[in-house]
Amino acid sequence: MANQGVPASRPIVKAKVIEILNESGSAKRVNMNTGPTSKWFKSFLNRYGLSNRTAESMNAARASMSTEAMMVDKYDIRNKSEQIFNCDETGWTGKEKSTSKVIAPKNGHVFKTKIVPSGHITAHVCVSGNGRFLPSLVIFQDCVPHRKIEDVPESWWFAACDSGFMDTDIFHQWFVKCFIPHCGKARPVLLTMDNHGSHVSINTVKAAIENDVVLMGFPGQTTHILQPLDVKVFGPLKSRFATVCSHIGYSCSGVTFGKSKFPAVLRDAIDQAIPASVQRAFEVTGLCPVNREAIDKSQLIEPMFATTCETSETQTIVAGETCPTCGNYTTNPLVTKGLIPERLAKILVPPPVKPLGDMQIKRSKNKVECGRVISTEELLDKLVEREKQEEDMKAAVAPRKKEADEKGEAKLKDAELKKVQREVKKVARDDKIKRADEEKATRKRQREEKMVSGNRNINLAAVRAASYVCCVCGECGRASDEQNGIEWFGCNGCERWYHDHCLSKSELLYVINSLRVEQGDWYCKQCRPWVYEE
Repeated sequence: MANQGVPASRPIVKAKVIEILNESGSAKRVNMNTGPTSKWFKSFLNRYGLSNRTAESMNAARASMSTEAMMVDKYDIRNKSEQIFNCDETGWTGKEKSTSKVIAPKNGHVFKTKIVPSGHITAHVCVSGNGRFLPSLVIFQDCVPHRKIEDVPESWWFAACDSGFMDTDIFHQWFVKCFIPHCGKARPVLLTMDNHGSHVSINTVKAAIENDVVLMGFPGQTTHILQPLDVKVFGPLKSRFATVCSHIGYSCSGVTFGKSKFPAVLRDAIDQAIPASVQRAFEVTGLCPVNREAIDKSQLIEPMFATTCETSETQTIVAGETCPTCGNYTTNPLVTKGLIPERLAKILVPPPVKPLGDMQIKRSKNKVECGRVISTEELLDKLVEREKQEEDMKAAVAPRKKEADEKGEAKLKDAELKKVQREVKKVARDDKIKRADEEKATRKRQREEKMVSGNRNINLAAVRAASYVCCVCGECGRASDEQNGIEWFGCNGCERWYHDHCLSKSELLYVINSLRVEQGDWYCKQCRPWVYEE
């Protein structure tokens, strides 16, 4: 409620506590599938998007767990700790904080400088039942560090990907180059892991079958109690890693270490692990020695309600419950708990809760709920068949994709062709205007030369000056105008000429401002009257 901006007040907390106490007390006198505790549990699953399939998957997990010990007996590796292994990934995002207490001012703000590298880093760790650590795999985000990685064994493997997480290719490389050469010569070997899709590929299954390695995936929703690394190894490992990081700041408050130094700190944290603690992790998970009773089953959800929602005429409806058919509240629970008055019961009605039996949960296609042996010919055939189906699907999509690409290329070519055509037209238009200006100047020069050749006594400068006629006073230009300080201005629009003293002050000011600009153009009042109005 606090995260949603409506933190619980004292009356709300009191009402909730009384409700839980009443349900706990009455649960002993009613059936577990129809009692108040079951109904509270149903609403809890509704709020968090769960369903009765959760309990069903747990039942399947428990049934699958009972067969894991038989797997150990089948391959004749019972209690052979050196032939039983477990591998898993754990990650560092750079936002981890040490849980150790620190000394700080009483009334001051406490903060901590970030010294760990940024970006996601995944460490793939593998241990055996006798407490031995195999070469680890470190996956960096984007790229492997450019600096040399020091103080780590040569058998360690380093990889990089865009996300920094495990994928099928990286896991196969680790399995072939790190696990098989260092798991020992005794066969068969059991490698337990979670059922994540990155651990299952055709190449990995083939390599496991060829080297007599049994790959076993844990059932869904059970790795927190069946996987030794999750139970007792990763927690202390990360704690030791965080302690080393917190001690680095003693020498210099601004010291940091990058990606290249991460493997060395991880190796130091792994070296501090006691083999007895790793062996204890295999014991409490019941893998080595094999012991079904060692599993902490209290962390599994027990089925507490029926899988179907049925209504009965004789069923009594308790105040504050929802109808199993429509999901509406029979009586407003806010009124029964004394949180709102009776007159608001029909106004402040909680939204209806969809019945649990009708809830449809979208299940992931890649989710594996039951434990399985991965290194089998049957699973290998399924993977090959799946890959063939994907190839057939790609082959069916390829023609349409090729056609779409060809259309896209054709559109791009058309756009480029139109652009070239526009540029050619523009160049041709500019050339046409240039030729017209040159022809005009040529004809003017020819007229002047003709007049001069007809009369030798005519001054060429006087002829040229006479060709300029003022549009205001109508006088022609004289050869002595420049000596007398008379200036002429020509309009770039109508190509008419004006005396400087025939223009108004505003027009003369506009002429001067226009000609100050480099290659500036001036237009008379007849061509652009709105400019002078502005």
